[in-house]
Amino acid sequence: MYRFLLTPRWLGILALTLVAAAVMVLLGNWQLDRYRGRTAINERIDAGTRMAPVPLRDAVPAPTGGNGTAGPAPAEEATWARVTVTGRYDAANVVLVRGRTVDSQVGFEVVTPLVLADGTAVLVDQGWVPPAPGGAIAQPQLPPVPQGEVTVVGRVHPSESGAGPVDRRGAGWRPAGSPSPGWPESCRTRCTARTSC
Repeated sequence: MYRFLLTPRWLGILALTLVAAAVMVLLGNWQLDRYRGRTAINERIDAGTRMAPVPLRDAVPAPTGGNGTAGPAPAEEATWARVTVTGRYDAANVVLVRGRTVDSQVGFEVVTPLVLADGTAVLVDQGWVPPAPGGAIAQPQLPPVPQGEVTVVGRVHPSESGAGPVDRRGAGWRPAGSPSPGWPESCRTRCTARTSC
């Protein structure tokens, strides 16, 4: 009665169905793993907002190489932790990171090195600014970088591009990007990996 199920056509359909089911189970497990990873990151971010800031040296080790070397990536448990650091902004090496979108408008992230007393530097994301009236490739007008010693409270942010050498262009230190004359006064702050200057 069910002998037709043993024909090549039905066996092919059965094999295709089993392969499709296996693929769906694998894709489901992949999505579940992505969900768990995102949940863990969100929990670290939430925990970081509730914790008291700690000195940067307690969360992120200083670089051990010579001038221009990036320090080690922060440990996973230190990522998104609130830290405090004191130093002087390096106004000659402000970097504008293009192509950052906020509320459907493309603008720039302003990243400024904060040089610490030991000579190392931490990159401080000063926040987002809209593009100049000339468009997204025109450099926006920014207020001057604060002078003198400042104390910054921010969050340790993992690198978006991975560890790599620091590119020296001209007399100043710069990661890849465009220098700018200043930074916006009232923006969020987040600290990134330390670098030796």
